[in-house]
Amino acid sequence: MSDFTILVAGRNKDNTGLRRRLDALAQTYHTVYGPVDTAVIGSDAAGCLIVNEAGYDIARFECARGWLVLKGTVFTGDPAAARPTPAEICAGLLADRNAWIKRLQGSFALALWDAERHELLLLNDHASSLSLYFGSANGDYPTTGDYLATTAIMPAAVTFGIAPDPNGVREHLARGGLLLPSTFFAGIERVNIGQHIRLCGGQWQRATHWRPFQDTSVYRSFDAAADAYADALVRAVAASAAAASPNAAASPNAAASPNAAASPSALLDLTGGYDTRMVVAAALQAGLKFDLVTDPPHRDITVARRVAQSMGLRHHIFGPETRNDLAPHPGAVRELLHRTAGEWYFGFLAHWAVSLKQLRPHYRIHLQGSAGELTRAHQWTHEFWNIGRVRPPNIDRMLRYRFFQQGRTPRGLYRRDWWPDFVADFAARARSFFDEPDDARNTQRLDAFYFWRSSKNASFLSAIHGWLPTAHPMYTADVADVALAIPWQYKLNARLARAVTHRLSPELAALPTEYGSTAGPFRLFNLHRETRQAFKHAHHLASKVDRTIAGGTLTRLFGTGRWQYPNPYIPDELRALLTPDAMFSKDLYDPAGLSAFLNSDDTSWRHRVHLSRILNVELLFRECNFHPDAAFLDAANLR
Repeated sequence: MSDFTILVAGRNKDNTGLRRRLDALAQTYHTVYGPVDTAVIGSDAAGCLIVNEAGYDIARFECARGWLVLKGTVFTGDPAAARPTPAEICAGLLADRNAWIKRLQGSFALALWDAERHELLLLNDHASSLSLYFGSANGDYPTTGDYLATTAIMPAAVTFGIAPDPNGVREHLARGGLLLPSTFFAGIERVNIGQHIRLCGGQWQRATHWRPFQDTSVYRSFDAAADAYADALVRAVAASAAAASPNAAASPNAAASPNAAASPSALLDLTGGYDTRMVVAAALQAGLKFDLVTDPPHRDITVARRVAQSMGLRHHIFGPETRNDLAPHPGAVRELLHRTAGEWYFGFLAHWAVSLKQLRPHYRIHLQGSAGELTRAHQWTHEFWNIGRVRPPNIDRMLRYRFFQQGRTPRGLYRRDWWPDFVADFAARARSFFDEPDDARNTQRLDAFYFWRSSKNASFLSAIHGWLPTAHPMYTADVADVALAIPWQYKLNARLARAVTHRLSPELAALPTEYGSTAGPFRLFNLHRETRQAFKHAHHLASKVDRTIAGGTLTRLFGTGRWQYPNPYIPDELRALLTPDAMFSKDLYDPAGLSAFLNSDDTSWRHRVHLSRILNVELLFRECNFHPDAAFLDAANLR
């Protein structure tokens, strides 16, 4: 585990209280994760515990004016500039905070303590891909105003006695994951997309430095747009890999690297689709040395294997059977729960715990191919008729087709039907995201909304970053800004992604994808492949029309059904915890409804999905030793 936790005293100027809390938190880390390196830095007003499992993932710098703690990969938008050292970042933020906040890119989370201003700055990458939590840390300790900031909320919550949050629990039961800024814990938030946080005068102050709305008049031709995106992606891939490499000029009190003399090496995801193919093509163009990995759940292991063999690249494959390689002993379960902070059901991360733990000794960074959806306009099936129009999106359709695809919670499971209230609250959160100029096109708003929808992945990305430092080139500000500025008509279908891949690596683009055709432009000799892919797209288009006009009736009657993930990670040892009379969370449910649900046939995908959510909440309550009272149930509308 590689994380940092900061405590800032409000009116209490005696740092013995801070030290005691940080020492207790360090002991929690040792209990959960085993022997890890820990260190405490800070002043009489602000202290920070640094946990450095890998020995190089957390960087720090201290000076007379304050200190900086940094997790992840960070670089500036200037391709000619060297990777900034912790000392340079600290000095820059202290001297010109606003300018440096906008300069920094990558996949990172940092905290800066300004001793002169008595202020704490919290900042992560603009897409908030690494979770950064903040709130109160009063807990069971007799203090008079402590403030908490951390990249790992579970150990802090357990140590300080922070109770679960009723709204966070309800959102997880409804959706299986939490969107920013929600968390599972009362009084705790996450830094939201494009925001930074200041603790000043005893108040958390939020400010916005980036918005996902761009001028779409920048690119006047398809070729110009494809060239711009390809160039930005190459720069981001190269910068992300360089940011994880050893830096001989780093500050003496920056965290040391155990492999400082070794050449940097990268591990890139490869599926059968377009997005990871673009990142691999960018890495080839940038001249990086890298290997490939394919993790479940993927239908496309066969395609990925053929691509790797054709390109002569080393390829690690972890099939669905590796889910069972992680024995469900209490230590493993607890580690997975801690890493996901309860915001993402840990069963979907079990295979990453196997693969990335095994591969970590051999690689310095893992590059993901996330956010390729921003190169395609057809992702918004619920707004099919409004693509490119200047009009507000239909929030009800968005919630129905992109947030609640698995349907409402099972009837009879709860004492009262809280679903309508939850949907209304969630819709209000969604509408607040569109408080932008009236002339924004519908497609722009939807692309911007994609960032918030994908923030469910923040706890997932933070978790895998804990096993192997992970960067997300397509989420970096420069790449995202280019994608968001490309007119919607250039992003129809997969034309843009195919053009970008071909520009970067024609050889890689010429290889088939899981969709039927290649990852490059149309060629007559590939007519048979293009025809197969055209039929798939026609089926996809027909399903869009059906969902828009007929509510998905034809798709349900004649469709082949959505491909589903393998069975969630619920072995018998964990299923045994769901005994109604012994459950910590039993009061969340109707007794008869809970018994009926747990005793019913769990072969359906929908049943297993809700079962995993119930198990996750139960494990969270057990970890926090929490039994919900009447006030909790009333706040969550659960009784």
